[in-house]
Amino acid sequence: MNMKCDGIELWTSQRLVVCNILFQEGVCRVKRSYVEEKYRGAGPGFSEAYHFFTQEAEKLLPPQPGEESPYWLYGRPELAGNYEGSFLLQLAVPQEQCIFFDSRKWNKILNLSYLGDEKETAAFTRKLESAGLHYGAEAFLKPYYPQIKQEIKQSWRKLFSKEEIPPEYLQAAVWRLERSWWKNIMEYEKEL
Repeated sequence: MNMKCDGIELWTSQRLVVCNILFQEGVCRVKRSYVEEKYRGAGPGFSEAYHFFTQEAEKLLPPQPGEESPYWLYGRPELAGNYEGSFLLQLAVPQEQCIFFDSRKWNKILNLSYLGDEKETAAFTRKLESAGLHYGAEAFLKPYYPQIKQEIKQSWRKLFSKEEIPPEYLQAAVWRLERSWWKNIMEYEKEL
């Protein structure tokens, strides 16, 4: 992690409307309804994973009034995403405002997969096979496997382990963006 004296260096991709609110009002928050609308067609995996994430994040770092959904931040600028009409923000965020996690684990959760070490994953794979399942997501798509579904969801708590995360996999969530964290802004097409 690249530590600055005023916070950890993180990156996010945001649309102009977010940048304008941040600049003019000093703080910007995401409404849960916006996230639901934006990812409506993303399928059941995203909805299940995002619901888990926000519930667990609220336990780790309780949001303040008006903070409904987190912003995604990244340890490297190229990971923040290059979206049409978006801007790359370089931030220096106080560590105590961040919920850190490993993007590799998050991607497994998005795929409704079991999170475990090699031994745990092998044992769980055998359990899936004995139940006639090829992969964990099938337990979410069919109503016949509530116990397996629950085990998978329990394993997701490993997302927030305290292990060191390499910068190329560092991801963070914050409940708001603050103008005081803003260090630089770039248009993707011109800068990356």
